Amino acid sequence: MNADLLDGLDSASTNTVSTIVARDASGNFSANVITCVDVNSTSDIKLKTNIQTLTNSLNKVLSMRGVEFDRVDLNNKHQVGVIAQEIEAIVPELVSEDSEGTKTVAYGKITSLLIEAIKELTEKVKVLEANSKY
Repeated sequence: MNADLLDGLDSASTNTVSTIVARDASGNFSANVITCVDVNSTSDIKLKTNIQTLTNSLNKVLSMRGVEFDRVDLNNKHQVGVIAQEIEAIVPELVSEDSEGTKTVAYGKITSLLIEAIKELTEKVKVLEANSKY
Protein backbone atom coordinates (compact mmCIF):
# COMPACT_ATOMS: atom_id res chain seq x y z
CA MET A 1 0.00 0.00 0.00
CA ASN A 2 1.42 3.35 -0.99
CA ALA A 3 1.79 5.31 2.24
CA ASP A 4 1.62 8.61 0.32
CA LEU A 5 -1.96 7.85 -0.75
CA LEU A 6 -3.06 7.57 2.87
CA ASP A 7 -0.83 10.21 4.38
CA GLY A 8 -2.50 11.77 7.40
CA LEU A 9 -5.21 9.13 7.72
CA ASP A 10 -5.63 7.36 11.03
CA SER A 11 -8.48 5.21 9.75
CA ALA A 12 -10.40 4.79 6.55
CA SER A 13 -13.26 2.78 5.15
CA THR A 14 -13.47 2.75 1.36
CA ASN A 15 -13.57 0.17 -1.40
CA THR A 16 -9.86 -0.40 -1.00
CA VAL A 17 -9.03 0.06 2.67
CA SER A 18 -10.73 -0.71 5.94
CA THR A 19 -9.53 0.33 9.38
CA ILE A 20 -5.89 1.34 9.28
CA VAL A 21 -4.45 0.23 12.60
CA ALA A 22 -0.88 1.50 12.62
CA ARG A 23 1.79 3.19 10.54
CA ASP A 24 5.43 2.42 11.27
CA ALA A 25 8.51 4.62 10.83
CA SER A 26 9.00 3.28 7.28
CA GLY A 27 5.55 4.50 6.27
CA ASN A 28 4.05 1.01 6.13
CA PHE A 29 0.50 0.51 7.31
CA SER A 30 -0.81 -2.55 9.08
CA ALA A 31 -4.46 -3.49 9.30
CA ASN A 32 -6.54 -6.49 10.24
CA VAL A 33 -8.40 -6.51 6.91
CA ILE A 34 -7.77 -4.78 3.63
CA THR A 35 -10.37 -5.40 0.96
CA CYS A 36 -9.77 -4.49 -2.64
CA VAL A 37 -10.47 -5.62 -6.19
CA ASP A 38 -6.82 -6.05 -7.20
CA VAL A 39 -3.41 -5.72 -5.60
CA ASN A 40 -0.78 -4.58 -8.07
CA SER A 41 2.91 -4.69 -7.31
CA THR A 42 5.31 -2.52 -9.27
CA SER A 43 7.12 -4.94 -11.56
CA ASP A 44 8.39 -2.95 -14.52
CA ILE A 45 11.60 -4.25 -16.10
CA LYS A 46 13.04 -0.71 -16.11
CA LEU A 47 13.25 -0.93 -12.31
CA LYS A 48 15.20 -4.20 -12.27
CA THR A 49 18.77 -5.31 -12.82
CA ASN A 50 20.53 -8.66 -12.41
CA ILE A 51 17.39 -10.54 -13.59
CA GLN A 52 17.72 -14.31 -13.29
CA THR A 53 15.19 -17.10 -13.65
CA LEU A 54 14.54 -18.82 -10.34
CA THR A 55 16.13 -22.24 -9.92
CA ASN A 56 15.31 -25.16 -7.64
CA SER A 57 11.80 -23.76 -7.22
CA LEU A 58 10.11 -27.14 -6.96
CA ASN A 59 12.28 -28.16 -4.01
CA LYS A 60 11.64 -24.82 -2.34
CA VAL A 61 7.87 -25.19 -2.76
CA LEU A 62 8.01 -28.78 -1.53
CA SER A 63 9.85 -27.53 1.57
CA MET A 64 7.06 -25.09 2.37
CA ARG A 65 4.29 -26.10 4.70
CA GLY A 66 0.72 -24.90 4.40
CA VAL A 67 -0.88 -24.76 7.83
CA GLU A 68 -4.16 -23.97 9.53
CA PHE A 69 -4.11 -22.20 12.85
CA ASP A 70 -5.93 -19.93 15.28
CA ARG A 71 -4.65 -16.31 15.31
CA VAL A 72 -4.21 -15.31 18.94
CA ASP A 73 -4.17 -11.61 18.03
CA LEU A 74 -7.53 -11.94 16.22
CA ASN A 75 -9.65 -13.57 18.93
CA ASN A 76 -8.41 -17.02 17.86
CA LYS A 77 -9.90 -16.64 14.38
CA HIS A 78 -9.22 -19.85 12.45
CA GLN A 79 -7.09 -19.22 9.34
CA VAL A 80 -4.82 -20.91 6.81
CA GLY A 81 -1.41 -19.77 5.62
CA VAL A 82 2.27 -20.32 6.26
CA ILE A 83 4.67 -19.64 9.13
CA ALA A 84 7.00 -16.71 8.40
CA GLN A 85 9.98 -18.25 10.19
CA GLU A 86 9.65 -21.43 8.10
CA ILE A 87 9.41 -19.46 4.84
CA GLU A 88 12.37 -17.31 5.89
CA ALA A 89 14.54 -20.44 6.18
CA ILE A 90 13.64 -21.38 2.58
CA VAL A 91 13.32 -18.01 0.78
CA PRO A 92 14.37 -15.16 3.07
CA GLU A 93 13.47 -12.54 0.43
CA LEU A 94 9.79 -13.26 1.09
CA VAL A 95 9.92 -12.29 4.78
CA SER A 96 10.07 -8.89 6.46
CA GLU A 97 10.18 -7.95 10.12
CA ASP A 98 8.58 -4.91 11.74
CA SER A 99 9.99 -2.79 14.56
CA GLU A 100 8.39 -5.09 17.17
CA GLY A 101 10.00 -8.21 15.69
CA THR A 102 6.81 -9.56 14.10
CA LYS A 103 7.53 -11.25 10.79
CA THR A 104 5.38 -10.92 7.68
CA VAL A 105 5.27 -12.89 4.43
CA ALA A 106 4.89 -11.41 0.94
CA TYR A 107 2.36 -14.03 -0.15
CA GLY A 108 2.04 -12.60 -3.66
CA LYS A 109 5.72 -13.17 -4.34
CA ILE A 110 5.30 -16.90 -3.72
CA THR A 111 3.63 -16.91 -7.15
CA SER A 112 7.00 -16.59 -8.91
CA LEU A 113 8.18 -19.77 -7.19
CA LEU A 114 4.97 -21.58 -8.11
CA ILE A 115 5.35 -20.60 -11.77
CA GLU A 116 8.85 -22.03 -11.97
CA ALA A 117 7.93 -25.10 -9.89
CA ILE A 118 5.12 -25.91 -12.35
CA LYS A 119 7.60 -25.64 -15.21
CA GLU A 120 9.99 -28.00 -13.42
CA LEU A 121 7.16 -30.47 -12.79
CA THR A 122 6.06 -30.26 -16.42
CA GLU A 123 9.56 -31.17 -17.56
CA LYS A 124 9.59 -34.17 -15.20
CA VAL A 125 6.21 -35.31 -16.54
CA LYS A 126 7.44 -34.99 -20.15
CA VAL A 127 10.45 -37.19 -19.35
CA LEU A 128 8.26 -39.77 -17.62
CA GLU A 129 5.78 -39.80 -20.51
CA ALA A 130 8.58 -40.17 -23.08
CA ASN A 131 10.02 -43.11 -21.14
CA SER A 132 6.78 -44.91 -20.42
CA LYS A 133 4.94 -47.40 -22.57
CA TYR A 134 1.19 -46.92 -22.74
